[in-house]
Amino acid sequence: PAGLDWDAWHGQVEPYEYRWKEGGNWGKTRGHYEFRWWYEYSGGKMTDWGAHHVDIAQWAIKQNGEGQGPTSIEPVMQKHAVDMENGMPVQKDRYNVALKFDVKCMFPANDIAPDGCEMRIVSDHPNGNGIFFEGTEGRFHVSRGSMRGAPVEALEQNPITREQIEEVYGQPLPEAAGGDGTNAHMQNFFNALSGNGTTVSDVASHHKAMCTCHLANIAVRLDAPLQWDAASEQITNNDTAQAMQQRTQRSGYEIDVDV
Repeated sequence: PAGLDWDAWHGQVEPYEYRWKEGGNWGKTRGHYEFRWWYEYSGGKMTDWGAHHVDIAQWAIKQNGEGQGPTSIEPVMQKHAVDMENGMPVQKDRYNVALKFDVKCMFPANDIAPDGCEMRIVSDHPNGNGIFFEGTEGRFHVSRGSMRGAPVEALEQNPITREQIEEVYGQPLPEAAGGDGTNAHMQNFFNALSGNGTTVSDVASHHKAMCTCHLANIAVRLDAPLQWDAASEQITNNDTAQAMQQRTQRSGYEIDVDV
């Protein structure tokens, strides 16, 4: 399309042939929106929805902090629409991220889970898109639009207080325009930009959650279990998988980050 610098759009990635479906935005295209279905640019449903759910799940089990994260990542099931060779898609003319997956992530013991915790990241679940918690006090399901289960029903008689929510968030709740809470998330972002606290889902904790998502993708691409040292952020049992943690940056599009 006029105005699109396809070379610059690729950035660090070696440019691929531009693909477009005539008559609409939906089809096997390489470009805006559908970039998420190509491993060259994104991670498919694993990262697209994982960004919304895995961070909350690890938040709940207190595994989003410094040196925290899974110890092992095992692909129970995976299905791609392309052949994979050493974790890289062979065919270049179709979406190449995983169509279906089931990945078992094991987390070490802590005060939330004294015996450790198993997290399953699945493409399909009987309860639908969201997070299904199962613990000693019961089961409940949380999505972007609803909550259900016995612990949720118990809130009718014993509601969570504003003070309890602020304790979890680690900061006062922002006052939302209109007073109904619908803009509180956006106001939290604006407050953080102005130096008044951090976002509820902050950069450091979200990095830990996305490590889990990317590790799960590496595991399904190689169809191999991985061992993860969360403190050093290194895969310790598979050299090919370890090499997939980063890519060679294309000349002219290098990014150097000081940490």
